[in-house]
Amino acid sequence: MLDFRGMLRFGGLFIPSARESIEMFYPFEKDFAVSSRKFSDRFGLRATPLEDALAATVGWYRTRETSSPG
Repeated sequence: MLDFRGMLRFGGLFIPSARESIEMFYPFEKDFAVSSRKFSDRFGLRATPLEDALAATVGWYRTRETSSPG
């Protein structure tokens, strides 16, 4: 089985964007965690729960949909 990273290295000889994409492999090679703890501690802000953000976005979209001309 061919190594995808190796294929990109070979393709990078001819296609610059293939060569540049190799550095973006880290999310697919191992798990990583993202934490907003330092930001939250420093600025006292908390992330909006997904359900609240989704409801607000859908509500905003619906108001634009009904008020758009045409």
